[in-house]
Amino acid sequence: MGDILRPGSKELIFGAGGSRVFLEGIETKRGLVDIRTFDEERDSVAALAHITRLAWSSHEGESTEGLGFKQSQQSEQRTRERMAHAVIFLADLDQETVGLCAYYPPKVISGAGPETPPLATQFPQVGTAEWGFMAIDPSAQGAGIPYHFHAAVETLAIEDGVEQIVGRVRRDTEGVHRLYAGMGFEDVGEFQPEGQPYTLVLLSKDMTGQSSVL
Repeated sequence: MGDILRPGSKELIFGAGGSRVFLEGIETKRGLVDIRTFDEERDSVAALAHITRLAWSSHEGESTEGLGFKQSQQSEQRTRERMAHAVIFLADLDQETVGLCAYYPPKVISGAGPETPPLATQFPQVGTAEWGFMAIDPSAQGAGIPYHFHAAVETLAIEDGVEQIVGRVRRDTEGVHRLYAGMGFEDVGEFQPEGQPYTLVLLSKDMTGQSSVL
């Protein structure tokens, strides 16, 4: 696996080196939710790829022509590539992992790390972190997992001294767009990835003066 930023550290290291718990035993109508970071010794990348395929399958058959939601594209290797150089948050529902999301810290966004995620070219300023991809097993809907991920991402961003968190959503996925808007993200532009038929909406949330939500 590629280098991953150890939560709470400024150094890029190989592997996660243990899991940090951000939220534990949160009661929801679906069960108890924990939010923690990926642990290479405990967690399976293949299992995370399976969750991503389940999440992507929920979009197939919808009126999202050209958006590229295909289960076959969510391989274990693709998941490893998505995880490289990020802090990976996992959501456990009653101790079963049902979701994941990526946080790219400022060191990576600014290009100081060995690899930069796609939004680095759109937001080159120092003090920017990216909330990257998020995938949640459809069977876990109703547990509020995106909001719990949001709390964990913001907590780590505040520890990193982040001035803004950026993200992106596909323009035609209105439900996801509303979700981010409800968490305080604003639209700041659009762009079409090279070679892709869809348009991405760029999102940003000002973190200046924010205190931890946990």
